[in-house]
Amino acid sequence: MEIDEEKGLIQNPVGKAKSVVFTDKGREESERLFQQLFAKHS
Repeated sequence: MEIDEEKGLIQNPVGKAKSVVFTDKGREESERLFQQLFAKHS
């Protein structure tokens, strides 16, 4: 998770948390990748 934090995709992960908080950049990137990988293209 440190790499994702360095890229600015998530906020500072603390300890062995099972959840993280996306930054705005991380949320936008996750939406883009979801559309690229899972959305049906017509």
